[in-house]
Amino acid sequence: MNSPKTEVRYNDKGTLDEIVSSEATLVHLEQMDTDIWWLGIDLPGDQIIRVFLSSNSDITAWVRQE
Repeated sequence: MNSPKTEVRYNDKGTLDEIVSSEATLVHLEQMDTDIWWLGIDLPGDQIIRVFLSSNSDITAWVRQE
């Protein structure tokens, strides 16, 4: 999935560290259940990155718009 404009990066344990994209056409984050979040990133050429996040406890998040 990696391209010069989109990279999925993993940490030393092999788990997801970050996704960086300068070509995303749509980003959608949604809480699906009390312990599951879904992240969709649409890219040109019908490429799609889907990320599922889960936690046994609440996830604390905040948004800062600049």
